[in-house]
Amino acid sequence: FVAGGLIDARSGAWVGGKTVAVQVGDQLDRGGDEVAILYMLERLRREARLAGGELIVMNGNHETMNVLGQFRYAFAPGVEDFRRWRGRQLMGAAL
Repeated sequence: FVAGGLIDARSGAWVGGKTVAVQVGDQLDRGGDEVAILYMLERLRREARLAGGELIVMNGNHETMNVLGQFRYAFAPGVEDFRRWRGRQLMGAAL
């Protein structure tokens, strides 16, 4: 996104204006920080829309495999990232 001139390198904010960008999947199974990556993509979708642009986020084969319960390409840090996120989600729901 930085190399394409779509986000600011320091703030991470959308600067792509009315650009339409397509992220073609495989956000998952690349290491840790997977939850943060998904949140970043959602934030950028909103920011792009507000600027008159659009970020289209597609599911790739890794997202599809994870939904189907096939985790053979999942990295341990990514799995742990989702476990922590789910634990916080459950804790918040119990409050």
